[in-house]
Amino acid sequence: MMNGAYQGKGYGYEAAHAFLDYLFREEGARLTDVALQEISCIIDNYKEVKKDAAY
Repeated sequence: MMNGAYQGKGYGYEAAHAFLDYLFREEGARLTDVALQEISCIIDNYKEVKKDAAY
């Protein structure tokens, strides 16, 4: 869990994006159907958190 002072600012999203970018560009990682499903769940959860934070 992130410190409340940093929630809703996109830092977690940016960190995850940078990490995944590194894995695929530098380390040659490849997606599988399972990984795509996991990423989809993460994105859906992120959207829910953002929506809840807006209230």
